[in-house]
Amino acid sequence: MAKSPQARIRKEHLLLALIFLLTLAIRLSFAFQTPYLSTDESYLVLRQADGVRESLVPSFQDPFSYGGRSLVYKPLFSYLLGLLGLISDSVLLQKAFVNVLASLLVFPVYLIARELTKSENAALFAGFIGSFIPLYVARTTNALSVYALLAPVLLTLLYLYLLIMKDEKASTWPVTWFLLLFLVAVLSHSSAVILVLGLLFYMVLVRTERLTLKGSEVELIIFSAFFFLWIEFLIFKKAFLFHGPLVIWQNLPPALLSGFFAQVDVLGAVLAIGAIPFVAGIYIIYKYVFRQRRKEFHLMIGVVLAIAFLLWLRLIELDVGLLFLGCMLAVLFAEAYRLVFAYLAKTKISRYRPLIITLVLLIFVLNSVFPSISFAAQELAHVPADEDIAAFAWLRENTPENAIVLVPYTQGHALTYFARRKSVADGNFLLVEDPGAILHDIDLLYTTTLVTKAVEVADMRGIDYVLLSQEAIRTYNTTALPAADPACFVPVYEHEDIVYEARCSLEER
Repeated sequence: MAKSPQARIRKEHLLLALIFLLTLAIRLSFAFQTPYLSTDESYLVLRQADGVRESLVPSFQDPFSYGGRSLVYKPLFSYLLGLLGLISDSVLLQKAFVNVLASLLVFPVYLIARELTKSENAALFAGFIGSFIPLYVARTTNALSVYALLAPVLLTLLYLYLLIMKDEKASTWPVTWFLLLFLVAVLSHSSAVILVLGLLFYMVLVRTERLTLKGSEVELIIFSAFFFLWIEFLIFKKAFLFHGPLVIWQNLPPALLSGFFAQVDVLGAVLAIGAIPFVAGIYIIYKYVFRQRRKEFHLMIGVVLAIAFLLWLRLIELDVGLLFLGCMLAVLFAEAYRLVFAYLAKTKISRYRPLIITLVLLIFVLNSVFPSISFAAQELAHVPADEDIAAFAWLRENTPENAIVLVPYTQGHALTYFARRKSVADGNFLLVEDPGAILHDIDLLYTTTLVTKAVEVADMRGIDYVLLSQEAIRTYNTTALPAADPACFVPVYEHEDIVYEARCSLEER
């Protein structure tokens, strides 16, 4: 006896919920192994969230970063975490919330795949794959990453656009929700440009193929593009005036630029995305660019082209581009799944369908789930060392409140969060003049053996204390400050980490 549609829907919804819960459980099993966070930027987000919790409005003045300065950033993600902080300021709660957001990706991937293929099995498989994109899991499991919010929102926007595209009755609810979620996206992060540019590429593809583009679609795309540009200029106007075109690359020093915006390595991309969605997605792109025409797939391919274009021009970080590329290829995998099993249904192999599905699932587990777990485990190694946390606590209790402390720039935000002391530099370079020179001086002070040179740098940067942290020991391959001097750089905290007090000036020397 055939199952009723209602029963089938309940079964599919249950499977979807199980995928969500499985994803969340695996994520939380790693996130809750440590009270600390894997990225230094997460501690900046925590401080911004603390500011919201205390005053209910975002703060754009930072008294600690680079000795004190103005900030420019999109506040929505920090604002959400700050409101959550009204319940509890526990970092574990913040991590749980971010992982819930990240795990929601399964739903829009499933909805888009179902809309494209009309196959529940293909959509469920795509949702499962979307939940275990290795790079996405790595970036959002033990970090307060805005991409945990942005990825599900952008995929939901694509689903809503599909509904708008196919809506013959001109319903208002998909447009209303599209505009609301688009506002969320553009107020969360500038990576929302992927969607805007993707819609523009989609419009070009449709025109090129001489397919019909509704007037409402054109209006929505043009409005989205201009609204995005307006918000960008409104928020980053000061940075645009300060840096000019360099603001696009976040004012990164040349020494760091190549690392952040590296060229795409195919093998690295396969490992970061997963072999199955990568191969299947590339095939579907080829099929619907060169062999068949369907507007729905032109929309997905438009977003993929936007990501490739931004990566080619090095306008977005490599990891960010691959993260969103993985999401899109997971969606396109559903069509490959449908085509393969539609073909097999015409052959004698169809009797082995359950075995083939099991084999594909096993390959997926080996190529995506296990790498995702491995990536998540590796991220735990990037949390601040216990020795560094102890040194931060000592600095907070034993140094003046206005003291400037030198740490590697990769620990600048952790220093200001745990020690509540001013940093020389951190990873946020917007509105910083000549950050390359600052990083050069940091390297110089940690490596020079000339006391006079070290004193000159400390004088110029107003440094009161130098922390030789575990991060600094690894980065500079040293166990003591080379310019340590009984008179000028005096150890005042000596454990696994060492804190030196700068007591000299050039005039005294």
